[in-house]
Amino acid sequence: MTYLVLSIGFAVSIFLLFRAFPIWKIDTFQAIVFNYVTCVVTGSFFIGFDQMLQSKPWEFSWLLFALGLGFVFIMTFNLMAKTTQILGVSVASVASKIALVIPVLFSIFILEIELQNIKLINIFGILIAIGAIVLCSIKPNKQKRSSTDRLKWFLLPFLVFILSGLIDLSLNTIKEKSIAPGQDAVFSVYLFLGACIFGLIIMIFKRNKIQLKNIIAGIILGVPNYFSIYFLLLALEAFNNNGAYFFPIYNVGIIILSAILGVIIFKEQLSKVNIVGIILAVLGVYLISN
Repeated sequence: MTYLVLSIGFAVSIFLLFRAFPIWKIDTFQAIVFNYVTCVVTGSFFIGFDQMLQSKPWEFSWLLFALGLGFVFIMTFNLMAKTTQILGVSVASVASKIALVIPVLFSIFILEIELQNIKLINIFGILIAIGAIVLCSIKPNKQKRSSTDRLKWFLLPFLVFILSGLIDLSLNTIKEKSIAPGQDAVFSVYLFLGACIFGLIIMIFKRNKIQLKNIIAGIILGVPNYFSIYFLLLALEAFNNNGAYFFPIYNVGIIILSAILGVIIFKEQLSKVNIVGIILAVLGVYLISN
């Protein structure tokens, strides 16, 4: 339970930092890149630099997978940041955490972990979860917006939904199949190293001037980001790698806490439609896990 609480707390702090970056006038992409540099350093320090050097990464069957998944990580992280800044903390958290639909279905149909057959209530839960994203994304029309802007409002959370689901699915699968006990921390470092490499390549091509404040913001973001993944893997192991039961609990915690803190800290205004969307998100998660 301790690992679960810590993983939720660190995950929520990421959404809150994304929301604060425009206020601090931070270049979000630069911060995300340096966040991954920080994750690598934090992870290596946490494990021990000597142990990292002696880990013989080329012997890990999951090494190329971890590095490749890093690309998906940085793309998803950037989309999640944009969604948070444009639509709010609650929308981004709902979009990313309702993505449990993907690993849950995979656990049911492919891994066949305990649940042998999907029930009508699970299908109903999935439909409710997808509808919840739409309702949470609807914002009051204070001014006229083009059809392109309205499309972006709905496209952003759905892209976050798909990519977050693929990440959850990938982590659940690799944890089940390839990561040996005690390798969680090392795996996390190489996962972030992959994201760091791809991010630095993109930043070089963009040729944006690097600013000290963006590096500092990346460091602030990187520490909770590393531990959110590290404790996620430990919590998943504590649940016997059963994604069908773990991810619903984990994601409901993030959805509720993010919505509450978004309102308290950033004074985000939730319409009645948005509140219904959040309630449906929680209900959808519950139905999917039954």
